[in-house]
Amino acid sequence: MHWAPIGPEVVKRYRDNPSEESLKYGHDITFHELVRFLVDEFEAGNNLDEHIRPMYLHCEPCDYPYDFIGNLETIESDWHYLKYIWQKKKIAELPDDVGKDIREGISEWRNINMTLHRYENTTISQYKLFLRVWSYHHITGRVCKDIAMPIDENNNIGIDEFQTTLTNAIEQSKLLGDKCKKQKKEAKLQAYATVPLELLERLQKVVEVDCNLFGYETRPDWVFVGQNIASDFNYFKGIA
Repeated sequence: MHWAPIGPEVVKRYRDNPSEESLKYGHDITFHELVRFLVDEFEAGNNLDEHIRPMYLHCEPCDYPYDFIGNLETIESDWHYLKYIWQKKKIAELPDDVGKDIREGISEWRNINMTLHRYENTTISQYKLFLRVWSYHHITGRVCKDIAMPIDENNNIGIDEFQTTLTNAIEQSKLLGDKCKKQKKEAKLQAYATVPLELLERLQKVVEVDCNLFGYETRPDWVFVGQNIASDFNYFKGIA
């Protein structure tokens, strides 16, 4: 869903001979196009959409005396630490598992239902939207890349049946151990391999403050050196 606010502008600005569907919805923008848009807007000093805006522009670290910085990679241990501190201050009714609350709050089922509702009267086929969701689960490692979506454009199914099919694929993938975990890195490498070095250099300046604030490398080797190390599996076929 997050492509909706900026997708049409990205297509209009960067794509030669775009389709009317792409111009109207921007549903098929590529990672390269998105990075190019982000960098150009940042360098022009324009107000960025909240989904791609650097975090320091959200949290204004120079204006507020933050005493704790958490990371998504350590969210569960960070939560237990904060819970301990807040309980000492008598803050009540804190959930035990923040990870569970977050997963429920950004449910993939809610996302796909919103997407289908938004585009139900368009020429974007339900198959393409289902394929986008399936590709997302390949990218995030929740569905093994060896498990292809078992439907095609000539085999339409309803959303309930699709959800059951996807749930079964997720459960099957849990049995494969570390194999699926590698997919996240493969997908990131594949995405960044589409971005020219000159644009990566400019992107580095966009994220530099955030990287320094939150303890990340500003020039990670896997982005700048590992550009040619990418899986031959197409993780982004659901966008094309």
